[in-house]
Amino acid sequence: MRQLDHKADIERLRLTVAQRFARHGTVLLVERAPVRAETVEATILREMTTAVAARALGALLPASTSGLEVKTAGPLSIYLLDKASEAWTLAVRLKTALLGEGIPTRSGLATGELLLFDLEEGGREISGSPVNRASKVAQECGQFGRIYVAELLPGVMDPPLEVVPSLICVARVEIPLWTA
Repeated sequence: MRQLDHKADIERLRLTVAQRFARHGTVLLVERAPVRAETVEATILREMTTAVAARALGALLPASTSGLEVKTAGPLSIYLLDKASEAWTLAVRLKTALLGEGIPTRSGLATGELLLFDLEEGGREISGSPVNRASKVAQECGQFGRIYVAELLPGVMDPPLEVVPSLICVARVEIPLWTA
């Protein structure tokens, strides 16, 4: 009897989590290039300056979309958008705006089911396969100045992507990779 209660409790918890936190969306992960300076202090100050610039631009640009900045930590920023086309547009705009400030980036986009939740101490957290895929295609394959996409987004990408995707293998799973 106790085991049946335990299984029922787990199922109720799973349903509660799914109803409150699960959603479908496109994740945009943006990584800024490392900053180098003549001294450790100058490097830290430049890193702080680029983080502030990236955070400011990253807060302004999604305002015209369904997107939101989930978090910025160190050289990484993560955004969540309802529409893949808006994620692509934001990726291109962020790349252009940050490069205009002298901050090269590399980005990864992936779509799917994920969990998004608010933290008690403020801020948000996100998890799920799209977060992992966006991170992998950007960070493990990425060159700065490029945008990497884990799913083809027909008709919404400008400039056009490579027509034939390459494949990367992560944990024995092949992920298609389009590059712009």
